[in-house]
Amino acid sequence: MRKLWMVLLAAVFAGCSDGRITDPIDLVERVPRALGVEYEWIFRGWDGTRPVGQPSVQLRWDLPTNWNGEVFRVYGRRSGSGSYLLLATVTSCAEGRCRYTDLNVASGQGYD
Repeated sequence: MRKLWMVLLAAVFAGCSDGRITDPIDLVERVPRALGVEYEWIFRGWDGTRPVGQPSVQLRWDLPTNWNGEVFRVYGRRSGSGSYLLLATVTSCAEGRCRYTDLNVASGQGYD
């Protein structure tokens, strides 16, 4: 019976081993902080007397405390639709903040 338990434990640990130990505190420190979302109309100019532009959604966040240059991947989808899709890979962050502007949005449409 003891041998069976040893074999089962070895199988479990072998299946879960990837060579890294994950510390839950470390995961919390890697999460972006102070996420802000803002809808904005980007003014492009005039067409006679009518303003011309497009809607946008801006995401802003503070860098995690132990950020070391990794990229951030932004995923999204229309509300109630299928799977999340990769929208962008954000690589340029400055002064402790990152920003992404999504121009592929429509007024009145919800997004997740």
